[in-house]
Amino acid sequence: MRRKHGKRRYLIDMTLATRLQSLMRRRGIRSQSQLARLSGVSQTSIHRILCAAHRGTPSLDVLSRLALALDASPSWLMHAELPDPPQRRLRAIQDPDEREWCELYRQLPGKEKQAVLALARSLGRSPPLTSARAA
Repeated sequence: MRRKHGKRRYLIDMTLATRLQSLMRRRGIRSQSQLARLSGVSQTSIHRILCAAHRGTPSLDVLSRLALALDASPSWLMHAELPDPPQRRLRAIQDPDEREWCELYRQLPGKEKQAVLALARSLGRSPPLTSARAA
C-alpha cells in the first residue's frame, strides 16, 4: 500500500532533468528543439540540463522561460514545491515582448499590478494618436 505522501516525496527527489522531461511528456513536447522554440531557451541549454551536464543551477531567466512554456512555476521546476498546482495558460506566448510583459507583471506586488492594469485598460480605450492629433 502506498503512503499518502509517496508521490510528493518522489517529486521532491526528482532531479531538475527528470522534472523537465516529465513536464515535456505531459505537455506533448516531443523534442528539445520544440521546447527551445516554445520557450526561447537555446536547444543547447536544454540539452545540458537534460543530460545533467549543466554545472550549477540554470539562471532564473532560463528557469522562468522553461516553466512558462511548460505551464509550471520556476519553483516547481527547480524544487518540486507543490503548494499550488501548476496553472494552465490559455495559450503559449510566442511574442517575446508579450512574454516579457507577462513576466514583469507577475513579479509586481498587488497594488502595482492593479495600477498597471488600470493604465493598460485606459490605453486600450483611448483612440490611437494620429499624425494630425499628435502635431
